Amino acid sequence: MAAAPELAPDNQNHLLRTSSVVQTIDYGAGRIQYAKFDAGSAEEFKLGAWPPKSVRGGTMEWDARTKVLRVKSTAKTVTILK
Repeated sequence: MAAAPELAPDNQNHLLRTSSVVQTIDYGAGRIQYAKFDAGSAEEFKLGAWPPKSVRGGTMEWDARTKVLRVKSTAKTVTILK
């Protein structure tokens, strides 16, 4: 999916890739929260349901045109907020 994020639905949020093992992920109405094995990792999401406002547990790079969010996480638990 990460090679072609346009294939993910435009009205849904999806994890496309990660450099760590994701242990849990919860797609809420206004947030996505996930826990992973490594604190330092990189994740890529297609956020079609809503644009992100902030990320707890890392930094973000948002591309509004492609709706792709890149997260460089520094914590084992990360929250993306609407």
